[in-house]
Parts: sequence; structure tokens; C-alpha cells
Amino acid sequence: MENGEKRFRLTKPSEGSGYIRTEASSTGGWQNAHYHEQVLETYVVQSGWIVACELRDAAHRYVLYNAGEVFTTSPLVVHNIYMPANAVIHTVKHGRTPPGKPVDRIEKAAEPERMTAANKALGEAELLAMVRQQAALLASANTTPTEQDSSAKPYNDVYRHFDNLIWKTPAWSVAVLTIAFVGASNLKEDGAIAKFLDIPTDQWSYLPSSIFLCMGLFLVLLSYILYRFRWHQAGTLPQKPKSRFLKSQAVLQLFISLEALALLGVALWGFGLPVQWLLSGLVVLLLALHIALENSIFSNACTENKIYTPS
Repeated sequence: MENGEKRFRLTKPSEGSGYIRTEASSTGGWQNAHYHEQVLETYVVQSGWIVACELRDAAHRYVLYNAGEVFTTSPLVVHNIYMPANAVIHTVKHGRTPPGKPVDRIEKAAEPERMTAANKALGEAELLAMVRQQAALLASANTTPTEQDSSAKPYNDVYRHFDNLIWKTPAWSVAVLTIAFVGASNLKEDGAIAKFLDIPTDQWSYLPSSIFLCMGLFLVLLSYILYRFRWHQAGTLPQKPKSRFLKSQAVLQLFISLEALALLGVALWGFGLPVQWLLSGLVVLLLALHIALENSIFSNACTENKIYTPS
């Protein structure tokens, strides 16, 4: 072969099946990457070792196989083989070529050519180092819960704790809003509370306005508490979030802030203040704070070396 290998074949071209004994050259080297539409290739390592490279999830995956080990390719998966000096393998092709096609091997295509070029740029030492690195990552991903990092359980517990609190806040905010409007609507100009507080008739509107003001300030506090819940939860995330603003929790944060703004607006109107200008300023302030808070949460989610314990 072009790379110095010796191949001994027994094939049935009309079927696509066959057998190949391959003996590596005295220096070793890569074959050419390719894939099959239907035919499978089963590799048996007779002596030495080989490294198989496959295109999986848009990345090259390298796996080492020693003497006596076997693996089989998958249809439509680009693959290649590295054989060190003097290694010997057996390849069994089984399956059938697609109807009307004399050959099932597809080599001259973009992905196989890219894989071949990338493979041949790797030295043997560099290739073996990559094999060890990928094997360690795969082993880490496949560990059982008892073998996982000790931070995993605290992460899960902390995340669930704050997630539970975060999704309770809408109920709290709606309850506060309901209490404010129901309570204020039940107040009367000549009611017992107005008489007890000795509020003049011309100032009676200050009483419900004060309720709206207190409840609005309470929702401002609740919005800040929600931000702290989310900030702590973001610090437990094991990976960077995809979006900064397009999240259901961000919409929830803005919703509670708008509820607070509505109560404060009604309170300002009841106190006879210029609501139009004040509300315009509050809306601008609210949006600026919303952006700042979401940036803060996103930054904490992207912090390296997180500790999965809330402060």
C-alpha cells in the first residue's frame, strides 16, 4: 500500500463482504479515513496495538485497542486506523453494498479528507497522549454517583433548595398584590380605621395610598430577595448558562418588579404626586436595575472554581 502496509485480501465485490489481513510497515502510520453506507468493518488486533479514530458528535474520538481486542464500525461514521510499526490486524467486512453501487467505501468527501489530514499531522507520542486524555474524560463521565466528585450532592441539594424558593415567589407576590387591593378597597371614608386614626375627610385617600406604598415597598424587597436566591443558585451551576436574559426566571424577576411598580404608582397617585413623570423615571430605573441584576447573576454563573455552599 502507499503507506507501506501489506494487505492480503479475500473479497466478494458484488456483496461488499470480505476479509483483509493487514501488516503494518516498519515505521507504522495512518490509513485513509473513509465511511460506509451499509457495510460494517470488524477489526481484530492480532499483534501490537492500533488506534481507531471516529467522527462522533462533530469531534474526533481516539480509542486504543490492544492485541486480542475487537471493535466494529458503524454505517455512515467516518473512521480511520493508526497502526504502529509491525502491528498486525484482521478486518472482516460484512453487509451489502447499496443497490446499484459497486463500492460502499466513501473516501473522497470533505469529512474523510479532513480527518485524514488531521490524523497524519499527529505524531505517535502526541496521538497516545490524546488517547489517554480522552479515555480519562470518558471514564469521568461514566462514573457512578458514589464515584462522582464530592461536590455533586451539595450542588444538587443547594440548587434544588433555591429552585424551590424561587418558584414560590410568584405566589408570594400575587398574595401581596391581592392583599393590597382587597384591603384598600374595603377601607371607607367613614370607616372604623379612618375614625380611629382621626384622618380628616380631605386626607382620607392617604390611608389606602399608604397601604399601596407599604405593599409596593414589600414587593421591592421580595424582588431583591428573589435576586439573591437566583444569584446563589447561579453560583452552583456546573457550567455556563446559554442565555443572559431569555430565561423564565429573568421574566419572573421582571414580573415581580412590575407588580411593585404598579403598587407604587397607585400610591403616588393617591398622594397627589405627578405620577406620569415619576413613573417614567421609575420605569427607566427598573429596566436599568433589571439589566444590572441579570448581568450580576450571569457573571456569578460563569465564575470559575465555584463552591457549592451558599453564603
